Amino acid sequence: MKLSRQLLLLSLLTLLIPWAGYQHLIEVDSLLRQGQGQALEANARAQAARIEAQPALLEQLALAGAQAQGFYAPLSPGAIVVDGYGGDWPAKRGYYYKDQDGDFSAQWQLALGRAEAESFHNRQRQRLKRDTLYLWLEVSKAELVYFHPGRPGLINGDHIRLRLGQRLLALGSSAPGLLQARYQSADGVKLEHRVNGHWRERKDGFQLELSLPLAMAKAGFNLNIVAADGRWLGLQHWDLPAQPPIYQRAELDQALAQAQQAELQLAVFSGDGQLLGASEPTPAWDYIGLHPVKAWLYQRLLARQQLPTAQPWRRQGKLDSIELGSALGGQSQSRWYRQGGQGLLRSAAPIRNGQGQLVGAVIAEQDNSIHIGLMNSALVQLILVSGLASLLAGGGLLAYASWLSWRVRRLSLAADRALDEQGRVELSALPASRAGDEIGDLSRSFQQLLQRLHAYTEYLRSLSSKLSHELRTPLAVVRTSLDNLSQGPLPESAQVYAERAAAGSERLSAILNAMGAASQVEAAIAGAELERLDLAQLLSDLAGAYGDTFKDRCQVELQLQIPGPCPIVAAGELLAQALDKLVENAADFCPPGGRIYLRLNELQGHYCVEVDNDGPLLPAKMQAQLFDSLVSLREPSAKQGADERPHLGLGLYIVQLIAELHRAQISAHNRADGSGVIFRLMLHKALT
Repeated sequence: MKLSRQLLLLSLLTLLIPWAGYQHLIEVDSLLRQGQGQALEANARAQAARIEAQPALLEQLALAGAQAQGFYAPLSPGAIVVDGYGGDWPAKRGYYYKDQDGDFSAQWQLALGRAEAESFHNRQRQRLKRDTLYLWLEVSKAELVYFHPGRPGLINGDHIRLRLGQRLLALGSSAPGLLQARYQSADGVKLEHRVNGHWRERKDGFQLELSLPLAMAKAGFNLNIVAADGRWLGLQHWDLPAQPPIYQRAELDQALAQAQQAELQLAVFSGDGQLLGASEPTPAWDYIGLHPVKAWLYQRLLARQQLPTAQPWRRQGKLDSIELGSALGGQSQSRWYRQGGQGLLRSAAPIRNGQGQLVGAVIAEQDNSIHIGLMNSALVQLILVSGLASLLAGGGLLAYASWLSWRVRRLSLAADRALDEQGRVELSALPASRAGDEIGDLSRSFQQLLQRLHAYTEYLRSLSSKLSHELRTPLAVVRTSLDNLSQGPLPESAQVYAERAAAGSERLSAILNAMGAASQVEAAIAGAELERLDLAQLLSDLAGAYGDTFKDRCQVELQLQIPGPCPIVAAGELLAQALDKLVENAADFCPPGGRIYLRLNELQGHYCVEVDNDGPLLPAKMQAQLFDSLVSLREPSAKQGADERPHLGLGLYIVQLIAELHRAQISAHNRADGSGVIFRLMLHKALT
């Protein structure tokens, strides 16, 4: 990896600055949430204490607790028009009944309407609260029988019986439209005009909507459906005691309204979780509408906690949550929820009467919009400041890395130019730098190293000629002296030493000839010309010569695994010389009577020439250095004979030079079964 990229990656450490600030913001956000929870829980306990201090409010809670079996009528957020259609009802939730036979079912719902009405008392206009109870009923029945006005009795046909305290009302209609409420009095059947209703037929039954003053139902409320033949079809039987409906108490609403705060909602629930009082909801602060970017950042970076969805208790009129259950058990508790894309905190506190009995609970709700603005501002400031700091630090490091890598690259290019293709040293290509830093020291060290290398290479370049000049003259004197000694009679003891001296002179002459041959090969490679030839034919010709040459030592076998000609572009003489060196090397290590396989096949899109011989294995530590100059694996013989040739490790080095000329690959490895060594030469195919 380049130095500039390394420093660029190192500059990423500057991101620890915004990360540390981000972790701090998360901790601050958690502390703010915790503090908001404690404050809201204290507010809920304070509201519970206010209610406990007012006996009238406790009486309302106790009354609602005694009516736990009654129907609940939630407060309607808007006006309801009694027309037989349910489009103006806030939600179709309520009570459901289905008989055992399955041919009758009913669903009904109550709602409380609260409005002001004008009245005159003692010639003064007054505005009074008027609470109205609304009923929505859907009945599924196979066959409908309408009321017949001509028949005697209170009512006939399919009808509704509504018990309000001690009064029993019968509601029926002779056709879709308005309902008439009748009751039996001592003077006969009379109409109850305070109960208004509307009946509409459906394809599977009928639906109706009616309204009546809440004061009529406070003495008890009971509802049932009766068929035309007088059979009771469900809901509640009229023989059961009627319970007043459970509804939101105006007294509790007023008490909570006095403690109303911005972004705060208060509610009072009975012991069974029914809503008995609530403050008016205040519009939540739409932080998403203020700044979409800030809202997105807060949602992605800070609001990471997975929260449950808040239950909408206002429309249902009932709440079943963990914190309310804890409060009804006597323990205050707070819990976070998610509502409308932001957090909602809900706290609950128990309400006890004078005897210490639990009669209800206060719920306080507040969203987290109070501190969202602060956190968003802090988050944006953190992103801007830390991002700018990281950008400047990263840019500075990148600029410094570019300048530093330019200096290193320039030094690298100068080092490459300091040695040409022939291995000559150019001292002028790498001048010493005057910089006082480490790169300047490295440049000066390279310059000193090149000076020493130049002196050493010059010495090596002249070493061959010096050795040839210095050794051949003494060698000629030695050989002449030995020839003169051999002309005359010598004692037997001196004859042995004369023969040894002659053998040594022959070995020394062979060494000089080998060194000269290596120099000649290098010169031949420099002036070699490539031509197109058939590799298979070349191997066939060489294999015959090798068989005759080494027949007394081993057997050479040719294996051509490619049918037809194998065209290549090569220097034929040099390639034959390389194969000579490989086969000669294999013959030196092959045991007497062993085999040498000269093989040609195709491998990885190349022509593969293998020289495979029996014999000892290659040492693992020497396989990488096998084709270097002056490297030999042959151990010196215990007995130096006159016929033994010197081995300077130049044969495989020459093979490597010839392979480089042909852009070929030469490698050596042991057989898989450990019985010998394989030398492999990979040659490029000629383009047809």
